[in-house]
Amino acid sequence: MGNLFLYNKYKPNSLSDFIGHSSILSIVNYFISVGNIPCNYIFYGPKGTGKTSYSRIFFKQVNCKELLHSRNNSNCICNNDMVPSIDFFEIDAASNRRLCDIDRLLSRRFFIPIKYKYRVFCIDEAHMLSKFSFNYLLKVIEDENSNFIIVFISTEFDKIPDTLRSRCLCFKFNKIKPREIYNRLIYISEKEGINICKKYLRIISTSYDGSLRDSLVALDTLRAFNTSILSTGTVLSILNLPPIGILRMLVSLILSGCIIKVRNLSRYIVNSNCCYFDILLEINNIITLLNIKYSKSNGAISYLLSKLRNVLIRELKYFNYYNYDAINFIYIVTKLVCYVSTFKRYGSFYIP
Repeated sequence: MGNLFLYNKYKPNSLSDFIGHSSILSIVNYFISVGNIPCNYIFYGPKGTGKTSYSRIFFKQVNCKELLHSRNNSNCICNNDMVPSIDFFEIDAASNRRLCDIDRLLSRRFFIPIKYKYRVFCIDEAHMLSKFSFNYLLKVIEDENSNFIIVFISTEFDKIPDTLRSRCLCFKFNKIKPREIYNRLIYISEKEGINICKKYLRIISTSYDGSLRDSLVALDTLRAFNTSILSTGTVLSILNLPPIGILRMLVSLILSGCIIKVRNLSRYIVNSNCCYFDILLEINNIITLLNIKYSKSNGAISYLLSKLRNVLIRELKYFNYYNYDAINFIYIVTKLVCYVSTFKRYGSFYIP
């Protein structure tokens, strides 16, 4: 086997390696325990949260003869690295979106499974399917079936037709918690013999918006350096992450209503060549933490922070991740500080 990226090498193939999403595991285990397994699913959520990986583990779960499907049950096939068998089919809807492609895949549903009880069809990037493919699938998933399961995987749930969504059991894969990512990074670092300061692992675990895959790519990048002699600023520069201290200062200036200082600092951040979308996400995280901090002690500030966060989220919704034009970033930051100026009667305040 050739050299692999860490996210490929440590892709979860068993239930014991799968982190987070305990509520989804509980629901699936319940259906398995009562012997009434739904046959249509939609796995949706942000990138890097384990949707496609879990579809393979899900195949093992529904076909395991053990009654207890847990991370500690060594007899359960969900806890071994077995590759899904001939009864598991996976296609990418981005390159197989036509009706004939889907019909060719699902034509296998007329045959009984070869080795296991259920045959599982996994359609990744399902939102890319054509209109005719969706219409064809409506009839397929409506028919009663006892030996095959269809799993749709998508990062854009809103693009899947309502008529299809209403016929499926929908599981949302939320962003993975930073603590869970941090523990996984420590485990992989120790297993790979990567000498890296734990404070940098904390930075990685909180900087990639709950995506374990992106965090592992960042760890793969840092393993080429001797992090013991690198400063935090250098590590942030290597990973192309915005400096946290600068962003905290920017939020302080926004909350104080200093438009000129905010514009000057925004231009400085623009010159650092960081991703503007990531910067705005980090600003949103800082505002959220401040809102939690002041929610009980200062109602006026908490109210302002919640309103400010709503404005930022609304702007992020229409912000193009791949738009490298700094004008939009400066416009959003200026809009935030202008919004704060309407609350000047509460006085200026800074991050303590």
